[in-house]
Amino acid sequence: MKRILVYFQQVGGVQALWPWLTKIKAGYSLILAARAVVRHRKPDLDLSSVNDLGWNPDSEDPGWLARLGADLVVTDTMNLARDPEGIHGRLLWTAAGKTGIPILAYVDSWWGYIERFLLPGETSPPVLPDVIGVVDDLARRQMIGLGFDPRPIRVLGCPRFETMAAAIERNGFRVRLGLAPENLFLVFVSQPLEKALRGLDDWGFTEKTILRALVHAVNALPEDLRRRMVFGVLLHPEEESPDLTELTRGLDPMVRCRFFRENPNLDLIRAADLVVGMFSILLTEAVIIKRPVLSVQLGLKREDMLVTNMVGATVPVRRAEELSGALSGAIGDVRVRLEMLERQARFQIVGDSIQRWQDAVEELLAVRDKTAERQKLNS
Repeated sequence: MKRILVYFQQVGGVQALWPWLTKIKAGYSLILAARAVVRHRKPDLDLSSVNDLGWNPDSEDPGWLARLGADLVVTDTMNLARDPEGIHGRLLWTAAGKTGIPILAYVDSWWGYIERFLLPGETSPPVLPDVIGVVDDLARRQMIGLGFDPRPIRVLGCPRFETMAAAIERNGFRVRLGLAPENLFLVFVSQPLEKALRGLDDWGFTEKTILRALVHAVNALPEDLRRRMVFGVLLHPEEESPDLTELTRGLDPMVRCRFFRENPNLDLIRAADLVVGMFSILLTEAVIIKRPVLSVQLGLKREDMLVTNMVGATVPVRRAEELSGALSGAIGDVRVRLEMLERQARFQIVGDSIQRWQDAVEELLAVRDKTAERQKLNS
């Protein structure tokens, strides 16, 4: 049985690829490992650390990988400079390359391409995977436009998106959350911009400035809407929230406020009447499962990173004076929400992503087998 080493660097990578891994686990021996923060957030998945694999990232000796007996390495990608463990994925690519093991890497979004392959100051990637799987053709075109070699970049899609699109029924989620039929459930999807992405300096906003503005906009809604509203804050897996909790204390007392971390994200999104955030992948997922989305990017200083904004499936709010009106329409006017949902049809996903991932794996393994056979013949 072929052995596949899968190394996750982000919780989003686990979520994106898990439907595919679940489907193939009977046919392959899977070795699953992850960065510390992912193991902490996904304790039920029994993910190994690099030390469990016998890997010392400070050593350039790839012998541990050969001893592991992996036939293929699969990783997600992240900003290499984000934290000390951020470079581990690239070190794993290097080790695999030295031992002749093919590498399949996943790019799970439509931004930060360069930071996933180059450290600050580098002008060209010292190592690239054999196949770079991207979410759709837009991501592929963007990477090529940035100067990436087009040959390894393949549109494999997102297995999570495929399974989500096939099951969009909402019944039961609101009941389990204790929501009454008349409640208006607004979910704010937070991101640790201040901690991880130099929010105010780079972006022009942080999760705190957006939440503060959103609280102000909610308080300006008509009283009948405020009485019906439940304001949910969905925390990012890498986010701690005492400051966010303090910011919501300014909500009108008639608005119920709840914080969520452990509840399955999609349950909350399916239950929502409106999903509000900045550029989290969860906003894209909300579009896929047909929930109204409001992207709030007040004072944006750089390019928009939300793909649904890029293709016109959602319309961002960039000016503080426009937020109250946009929120009022999106949460209080059924016709506005229907128009939002109609617009979302402009964003299309790859519908056969699980099969595409399987095909890519089989092709890489077949190439490895042929190479090994040639080496035997020549020895």
